[in-house]
Amino acid sequence: MKKILLFFLSLILTVSILGKNVKYERVASINLSSDEMLTALLPENRIVGLSGKINEDKDMSNISDIAKKYPKIEKNLETLLDLNPDLVVGADWIDSNIIQSIKDAGIEVFIYKTPKSYAEQKEVLLSLGKVLDEEDKSQEIVKNMDERLGAVQEKIKALSLKDKPKIMLYTPYETTSDEKTSFNDIVNLIGGINPVVGSGVNSFEKISKEKVIELDPDVIIVPVWTSEINNEEFFKYLLDDPSFQDIKAIKNKQVYGIPYKKISPSSQYMIGGIEEMARRVYHLEDLK
Repeated sequence: MKKILLFFLSLILTVSILGKNVKYERVASINLSSDEMLTALLPENRIVGLSGKINEDKDMSNISDIAKKYPKIEKNLETLLDLNPDLVVGADWIDSNIIQSIKDAGIEVFIYKTPKSYAEQKEVLLSLGKVLDEEDKSQEIVKNMDERLGAVQEKIKALSLKDKPKIMLYTPYETTSDEKTSFNDIVNLIGGINPVVGSGVNSFEKISKEKVIELDPDVIIVPVWTSEINNEEFFKYLLDDPSFQDIKAIKNKQVYGIPYKKISPSSQYMIGGIEEMARRVYHLEDLK
């Protein structure tokens, strides 16, 4: 019952913003995904600040060059207030105390549910487009995403594959990705199967070596974050460990390192991740 009440309360808050016929002129973002969406929806002069230095990391951010133009907030309330925004945009995982402090300062806040699928991502973009009075732009972005997805799926369909490939995420932290993630949806959209689903292993939970062997994926995707993770060391462990040698992905050299920004973006750049995954898995070199 509490969850239901919270859901309707968040819906009312969202509708209260959507119902205002206001064109916000000084918009700030407090997380990377919001940065990526705002810079696509708004002209530069309507954005007063973005989340932080993370948006300049080439492995994590799809706007690493664009982001250099803007002040960085870094979850600092004083910095945010100095920018004098009339709207702050953020995801639902942001600390509720930070959100409340922003509201207490008299600033409107738009918080969106973090999308865990392609469909949910489009909904977020369209909702944000309404809030910002940029509906045409958001619809244009979504249309482009759908057209690109259609092109990818047509190329995969033309391969006339007999079996769906088992595609598994395996991080240098020895964690993986279950059915409640955008990675899983990307796998489904490109005609694959995530072997982790139904295996009893949850995202962010360390997966045992024995379980990886049991799941026997056809393709292993390793997220790359050069500044924080020693990927070379992990690839060496993965490819050289004798116990892994019978896994199809290892045996057939179907292990691919892909930047985090391609694997788990919660923005319109999810379509770029879909294209990249399809390109690697199916060797479709003509994809972007």
